[in-house]
Amino acid sequence: MSRAPSLTCLLVTLFGRTAGAGELGPSILVNEVLYDPDGSDGGHEFVELAAGSPTSPSASLAGWVLETGNGARPGEWTPAWIGGTGDRLRDGLFLIGESAVEPRPDAVVALDLQNGPDACRLRGPTGEQDRLGWGAPLDSTFFEGRPAEDVTGRSLARLPDGVDTNDNAYDFRAAAPSPGDFNAPEFALLIEEFIPPPADWARGRAWTFAWTVRNVGRVTGPGRVSALCQVHPGEELANGGPSAGRGQLAPGERARVEVEAHPPPGVHLPISEPPLASQSVPAAWRGNGSDLFISEVLNRPRPDGAEWVEIFSLAATELDLAVCALSDAAGGTATLRGTLAPGRWAIATADTSALRHDWSIPSDAIVISASPWPPLNHTASGGAAAERVVVRIGEIEAVAVSLPGGASEGVSWETVSRWRDATDPASWSPSLDPTGATPGRPNSRDGDRILPGGGLTALTAHPPTFFPARDRAALVVFRSRARDCRMTVHDSSGLPVARLAPWLVADGEHRALWDGQSDSGTAAALGLYVVRAEAIGAPSATATLVLVR
Repeated sequence: MSRAPSLTCLLVTLFGRTAGAGELGPSILVNEVLYDPDGSDGGHEFVELAAGSPTSPSASLAGWVLETGNGARPGEWTPAWIGGTGDRLRDGLFLIGESAVEPRPDAVVALDLQNGPDACRLRGPTGEQDRLGWGAPLDSTFFEGRPAEDVTGRSLARLPDGVDTNDNAYDFRAAAPSPGDFNAPEFALLIEEFIPPPADWARGRAWTFAWTVRNVGRVTGPGRVSALCQVHPGEELANGGPSAGRGQLAPGERARVEVEAHPPPGVHLPISEPPLASQSVPAAWRGNGSDLFISEVLNRPRPDGAEWVEIFSLAATELDLAVCALSDAAGGTATLRGTLAPGRWAIATADTSALRHDWSIPSDAIVISASPWPPLNHTASGGAAAERVVVRIGEIEAVAVSLPGGASEGVSWETVSRWRDATDPASWSPSLDPTGATPGRPNSRDGDRILPGGGLTALTAHPPTFFPARDRAALVVFRSRARDCRMTVHDSSGLPVARLAPWLVADGEHRALWDGQSDSGTAAALGLYVVRAEAIGAPSATATLVLVR
């Protein structure tokens, strides 16, 4: 078992002096223990010893004793190995293990270590040297400081190697077994604590991320850390290093890192990089604005068809749908998957084959098999909501919509505009597309479309020559800072034909759509129409529209 550099070099780095035989007497430590290997324990257990400071990396182990405890019986210890005259450290380490351990141990013995709570200890010729206890509850005579965590399939490894603070919980971490070799790489940054925003943190407010970090490697290295977002892959929310300024941590050194940051738009789930050893599901940190919205829903498919929900990304970067869940008013929840690019659609459904059979899906839209699918309701009366559909990110409702009742078979509900309150059933209208829906494409009404530049007046109707079979719906835009406005379509004789339902967008535009229908639900006759917009405290405005069929 060759090792480089030797443990002596490590101890020089840690303590600033060379350990030699005879200085202050030898110090030997339990450096790593595997007591519950994957599969059968028999033959694979081991205990690794290491030179503490100051001790020669080739110190004799004659007369040293490794004992195993009985966690159920305080004070009961059983010798498992006794060092002979030929036993000594090699490059600062000595491996005691069972017959199946690879590489072959320096001493092959039957250890029969117990799962936690339990312990082992090392006694030198002059008395006890080291104790390691794991699991709880455990009598205080079995551990130093606090017991280490109880692990399965992994080792309890001292980090950094050969360094002892007399606190098992601090000195030992769960690690991949490394019998007869160093437990840590040259440089390894351990995150002992990460403090993300709490669940009730106000939307849009800055947060001071805090880390407690420790270098558990063998050489000095940088202590920089980051807070990354689970929702948006690769998005960095904050980063920084130790406040001391030099930004370097010596082996075993601990530091505090604090970084204030403002949340980007949307919902974020901050996680640490490097990661915390064991991290619970992070609470959401919210910026202003949204990551996505539900743009279209088919909750009454044709026979043998599939229900589906269309989601559109408003995020500036890719969005990991695996952290999202889709649910209905009854509480049924479907898990999502895949990555959604900015400005693209995802269609979630229980039956992707039926969806593709019934609808032509553009290549830049993704289809998601979501399960278990929450069956969507489509019946309601009196203007009440028939169904509530929610996309959650963590515990946050990222977007929620309320669909009206009375859906026609095979015709989807389309959101009129993302600027309207999607929880108001009046914000949803049946698709005007001849096929009955527009999955993966702009909605047939398309109230958020961009108008061509030039020649825009206080009130604009587009297109000015309106052909419902081609244009689906005419878009009326009234530019005014008024809080509310009223829009009405009149025929050439001045009689009102349709009252429109305007909404206000962020840049001071009032928008409305006209599908060529009168308020009575009949198709308006071809001819010239005048759209009038009126607002309190602002002059009225008119625009002409020619309806052709």
